[in-house]
Amino acid sequence: MNERVILFRTYGRIPIISGVKLKMNSTIRNWLVITISLLFFGCDANKQKEPMKVNVDAVSKLQALADRDNFAPNGILYTGVQDPAQRVDLNTRFKLAVSRFISAVENKSTKDEYLALMASEIKKFERTDLETEDAEQVGTNFEHIMDCIGLESSEGILNDWMYGFDPTKP
Repeated sequence: MNERVILFRTYGRIPIISGVKLKMNSTIRNWLVITISLLFFGCDANKQKEPMKVNVDAVSKLQALADRDNFAPNGILYTGVQDPAQRVDLNTRFKLAVSRFISAVENKSTKDEYLALMASEIKKFERTDLETEDAEQVGTNFEHIMDCIGLESSEGILNDWMYGFDPTKP
């Protein structure tokens, strides 16, 4: 068979590789596979550590969201939380969640950090204690947070909280 073999030569202390087909012992091959794998996986890990690009006016939009009554009737379908004490409680908890997102924006968080924050904050609203339309409003309010910062998906967090599972996953 007509095969080319990679030759390892050195130029000073710098190895030079020439040829087309690799013919080497298993130790070198394993080392190359590990090195190449670490390069690819390392690049992906670094990307996950980069701050997520958020909307320029994210903090002002989040502050406006925190300042309004998020559980009042919207004049369309949502009739609002009927119990005034529960309404104040829900607005207070939501305002705290928004303030944590404002801090995350100011700290230049990563997408994974935003998702972890969303998961922890929405769990502070006990789903079983809410009427269905009020629970849907909690989810809608968290979608508003996502819109403010530019987060495109909750990665199933909102579905898990609302329904107990993510219907988009098998």
